[in-house]
Amino acid sequence: METILYTSLGHHVYQSIPANTLRGMVDSAFPRLSTLPIADAAAGRHHRFKVGHDLLFDLPSTYSDFGFKTTAKHLGHIVLTDFPTRDGIPIPGLSSKGAGEYLVRELGISPKWLSVNVSESFFGYLTVTEGYGDLIHALSGDLKMSTSVFFDTFMEGSFEIWAAFWWKNPILLIGGVENILAGVAAVWNSCVISIDPVTFLSSVITSSVIGYSLSYYGSRAGLPQSIRNAFRGSVVGGLFAVAPALGFGALGGFFLYRAGSRLAEMQTEKDSYLLNVSIESFNRYRDAIFQEFSDLRHLLELELSVFPDHPAHVLIAGLPDQLKSSPARILNHDLNPFKVSAPQCLPVSLKHEL
Repeated sequence: METILYTSLGHHVYQSIPANTLRGMVDSAFPRLSTLPIADAAAGRHHRFKVGHDLLFDLPSTYSDFGFKTTAKHLGHIVLTDFPTRDGIPIPGLSSKGAGEYLVRELGISPKWLSVNVSESFFGYLTVTEGYGDLIHALSGDLKMSTSVFFDTFMEGSFEIWAAFWWKNPILLIGGVENILAGVAAVWNSCVISIDPVTFLSSVITSSVIGYSLSYYGSRAGLPQSIRNAFRGSVVGGLFAVAPALGFGALGGFFLYRAGSRLAEMQTEKDSYLLNVSIESFNRYRDAIFQEFSDLRHLLELELSVFPDHPAHVLIAGLPDQLKSSPARILNHDLNPFKVSAPQCLPVSLKHEL
């Protein structure tokens, strides 16, 4: 855990230095390298990502065009005056001249994820080396899960991943992933169970057959539902073969899932009853409107002759079946209440009178 503490404190100190102050410090330390037209040909945000600062692509082209002396100055400008600043430099090979163009344009990755500065590189390197050591020990079987290992892998890795997304530091993200993988390997080393393959496969196949038979022949369910139940049965059977506690846990989870689905269906039926529009009530409502406005039916029929798809057809033909509420999906309401209000059905000339 001490690595992430050092990283957080160090990066916080670096970020607290104003960008202009940091820029002035490095320029005053290397005044002859502070400006270079070859590298500073572009301007604006992420200009270093666009041109002149890729160590893998720009330096070889500078050497071929201008020779060794200019190349050395170009290298010093990138490493000594731009790398220490807040914006940093693009990761070699990931600028717009390399894979960065595809990553930004096609995958939508921000150029900030493809650039690093001296602080992000140094503290990211510390987390990567620390996580690499834990991962190697875990993969070799020497690291087993304990309270201290949990904090050193899962907790530290989670914080490193959060900090990586907060600072957009790709190197820190690698270190966090290493720690998480080390924790998973440590759990495996501590909880691995010896399972007889024959017992495991027989439990999976038997439970699958029982699930399919009870669903297809017992409950008369359709083929898709029976296949899903067969898969669920195979999962439960396999978990029982590994450990009874896992099997009972999965079985309880399936029962709770079905109970939740049934509760959702009951609530849907209740809401459907409340939101349904009675045909008789709708017709009385329509007749009352026609009685109040004697010329309304004629105007609506005239408008329907010009606009056949106008919602006014509801007042003429009555309430169609497709506007009644329909069953909801599992744990999600998907009701279709009566969507056409009276003012939308009326001609524009009568809306103001209502």
